[in-house]
Amino acid sequence: MGSSSLPASLLHENGIRPIVGTPSHQPVLPDDPSDDPYVRVTLELRQSTLVWLDGLREEMGLRSRGALVSRLLDELAQPSSDA
Repeated sequence: MGSSSLPASLLHENGIRPIVGTPSHQPVLPDDPSDDPYVRVTLELRQSTLVWLDGLREEMGLRSRGALVSRLLDELAQPSSDA
């Protein structure tokens, strides 16, 4: 996650560390994002995590929590340049 666009200070101060894995641990993503439909999910989170996510959402200029979670997961799914 060395080239991540996420604010590193917010990630590290909340105990989130980059995941470094072998290529076999990387998710398989479609070549064309339009081939990957969206699905709705429900998350159960601690209130303190929600407060942190809201701050991160505002800092990143996103309009919704769903957009933030999607962006965070997309960043984590990218192959790490640290590997």
